[in-house]
Amino acid sequence: MGAKIIVGLGYGDEGKGISTYHFAKKDNAKWVIRYNGGSQCGHNIINENGYHHNCSQFGAGVLNGCNTFLSKYVKVSLIPLLNEADGLKKFNSNIKELLKTVYIDSEAPMITLYHIIINRIKNNINKHGSCGHGIGELGSDIENKKDIITIGDVYNDNNIIERLENIRISKLKHILYKYPEEIENIKNDPLYSKLLEEKTSRDLYEIYRLVIEHVNVIFDSNNFINEQIAPHNIVFEGAQGVLLHEYHGFHPHTTWSDTSPKNAVQFLKDIDYKDPYEIIGITRPYLTKHGNGPFKEIYYPREPKYYNEHNCFNKYQLHFKYGYLDTVLLNYSIKVCEENGGFDSIFLTHCDGIDSAPSRYVITHWMIDKNSKIDKLKYKKPSTTAGIRRTNMYSRSEQRISLGCSVRYILNNYNVKYFSNGPAIGQQNTIDKLIL
Repeated sequence: MGAKIIVGLGYGDEGKGISTYHFAKKDNAKWVIRYNGGSQCGHNIINENGYHHNCSQFGAGVLNGCNTFLSKYVKVSLIPLLNEADGLKKFNSNIKELLKTVYIDSEAPMITLYHIIINRIKNNINKHGSCGHGIGELGSDIENKKDIITIGDVYNDNNIIERLENIRISKLKHILYKYPEEIENIKNDPLYSKLLEEKTSRDLYEIYRLVIEHVNVIFDSNNFINEQIAPHNIVFEGAQGVLLHEYHGFHPHTTWSDTSPKNAVQFLKDIDYKDPYEIIGITRPYLTKHGNGPFKEIYYPREPKYYNEHNCFNKYQLHFKYGYLDTVLLNYSIKVCEENGGFDSIFLTHCDGIDSAPSRYVITHWMIDKNSKIDKLKYKKPSTTAGIRRTNMYSRSEQRISLGCSVRYILNNYNVKYFSNGPAIGQQNTIDKLIL
């Protein structure tokens, strides 16, 4: 037996779903474990029959029959989980049966509808580039030691409606105090109206209870993991990417989550895991980004055939962006992994795009001024004070080299062990394309 730990080395959208799907099938894994993030995931998988699913909280092994374990490090959102199960009906028409493949640690914090509403209202005002799923709002509440409802609380706390109502009132007061000048602009927003309705909390509770009754809530997680999960091959599925790390990313365009392998490795240490595990960084041959933040964009709308892309425009993150492979950032991501759990190899995805424009160059240095360039970023340990993000993006131009194909550079300079196309039927290995 053994485990694979999947880590995104970019800003997300590297191909973590492809990778998880691949190892879940190849290793005949029974479990996919989510170890960070939340419902903002959009991990696209397509099986051999052409069935496509965008995995949000279900693990990307769902089409292989894998169970999903949402660990205590995941911010769980129950209504989107129910919606996702409904979206899997073409694969399995029995929603109750699908939900029974989901196991949730009772200590996992729950995203309420109020966190989602405030997240979206704030993003409409600040244009932060959020996914709009309430991840940051719940993360802020956790950091500020506010009342956090866990999945276990929904299962057995008789005061949940009262606690939900307190959260609603707190969020409403926050908006009225923080953004009084914006109230006129948002008062007709249906999201804002939900904050004004007292009955919303009771309605939410009924929905949350409905979902909780059909998933598996695990209270003694270490014992369960040792008995039910550890004896099998495991795939740890990461969310987002290292460049969005809550402490090592480029503030303020970061996520409220540890996107390194640290949580997954700690998970294995907690159960005294004895079998081997491999930490695998995921990257494309080019860089991508969804949402606001520092990014040198090159966008080629005339070449969509190369991208085989499921990412598209949305009102919170706007359009999906492409850029050249940046080894300064790639090396930095690997360093963050090495300092936070480890790093073993690279899984190179989207190799069917090796002839596309973003794959024709590699950025090897950043030019700070005419006489100064850097080829690596310094790694700094985060402050012990919660919420301090220590890394800042340099204002820079790039020095790039033309290689005809960035894949050659990656193969020559990194430990690349695995390859795949973008999401496509069967997601077949493309090593034959790389031997040019």
